Amino acid sequence: MKGKIALNLTIFLFMLFSMSFLAGSVNAQGVDEMVWGGYYEEFQLSTGLSPKDPREMITGLIRIALGFLGILAVTIIMFAGFKLMVSGGNEDNMAKAKAMMANGAVGIIIVLISFSLANFVINSIINATQTI
Repeated sequence: MKGKIALNLTIFLFMLFSMSFLAGSVNAQGVDEMVWGGYYEEFQLSTGLSPKDPREMITGLIRIALGFLGILAVTIIMFAGFKLMVSGGNEDNMAKAKAMMANGAVGIIIVLISFSLANFVINSIINATQTI
């Protein structure tokens, strides 16, 4: 069994190494040519789409989705606070409300980390693919 794995790994590495020599040269193109295949204006006219870059559209969608999730997490915390206030001293209801509040706080932290990570990655991609 170990011999098969070693053989497969050796073949894979040989193929990977040999493919690097077969790669051709890459010609630099403008962003419009890369994204739209050189038919930027024709594509817009025929589809009626906006002239906005697809990367910016995706960025907007991600920001909207994360904003919605942040609003949802804040709503969960507010609902948990309401449940805590109306629990009437019942220990079970208070424990459930506190757990819900903690889950909402963890949700906000996850949304904030996701937002900052997505923002960093998207800005890095846009900056790396910009033409001078």
